[in-house]
Amino acid sequence: QRRASGFSTFEVYLCVSCLWMEGKNKMRTKELEKALSLWEIHASSRSELRREILRERLETRRKVEVRRAADKRKRAERLQAFISSALQKKSPVWQIWKVAELPGGVQLATLRLEHDCVCSVLTLHDGSVRPGPLRKSIREAETDLADLRAVQRSRGDEAACAELEARDLQAMTAFFASRSDPRSHR
Repeated sequence: QRRASGFSTFEVYLCVSCLWMEGKNKMRTKELEKALSLWEIHASSRSELRREILRERLETRRKVEVRRAADKRKRAERLQAFISSALQKKSPVWQIWKVAELPGGVQLATLRLEHDCVCSVLTLHDGSVRPGPLRKSIREAETDLADLRAVQRSRGDEAACAELEARDLQAMTAFFASRSDPRSHR
């Protein structure tokens, strides 16, 4: 009818545009039902895309938080190590003997100056302890302790105590005879 009356004809296309997708897809159709169907498909895929983007953002945020927590933990560990090192350097063990801590069975002792010697500590079978002879080096005190424990295992507490007293007498005689500063012989 339109042609007969002199009007020009034209066709109507429905365009479903998906600007949010990569490539900015456009789909054209003449059918209204098909256009609505395409629009629903793209609307549901758009919500899926939004969920995926949200998941990626949450995952990125979680990774950043984990990395920050790890960095914070590392900084705390470095600070703890620094503080520990500073405290060790202030301790008499570090200042005088230049070790972080004394070996087990060895303790600080005093002859002329505070903490100027070390000695072994022998634990008897009844649980009591006996300090060994004063020594000018940690190695000497460790040797005393090993020897005294060997005597204790083979001949008992009484023999170990007798050996300890003999070594103590010998060490004290050597200290007083030399009249030198015990720290100078380390």
